Amino acid sequence: MRAILALLSRFGTVGIAATLLYLIVSNILIFLGAEPIAASVVAYIAGMVVSFFGQSLFTFRVQGLKLHHGLRFFVLSAVGLLMSYGTVYAAMANEIPPMVGTVATALLVPVISFLAMRFWVFPDGSSGPTT
Repeated sequence: MRAILALLSRFGTVGIAATLLYLIVSNILIFLGAEPIAASVVAYIAGMVVSFFGQSLFTFRVQGLKLHHGLRFFVLSAVGLLMSYGTVYAAMANEIPPMVGTVATALLVPVISFLAMRFWVFPDGSSGPTT
């Protein structure tokens, strides 16, 4: 139980950093007049870089990153990016402030990401099952 709590704590620490970066960048860009969907995409990419290195090296403690880690992380990130786009688009389509979409992204993506990283992206890290 302690091991999973430690894993979740590390994941949360990295996730909070990436999420805060996403929220700050996306909402600053929107405030400065950027188109909301473009702002969300740019912010998501910035958070993705923080997330890849933090989750692989700190959370899941992968020894020797390999190409498949990057490729799987990219696929997972593409899914997250589509969710980011979709939540902002859905908010705007329903005449809801686009920032509601960015908050929805910040809540949904971490849950899906943890499960995918734990069992698919980084299963060979010291904190995950062996392959």
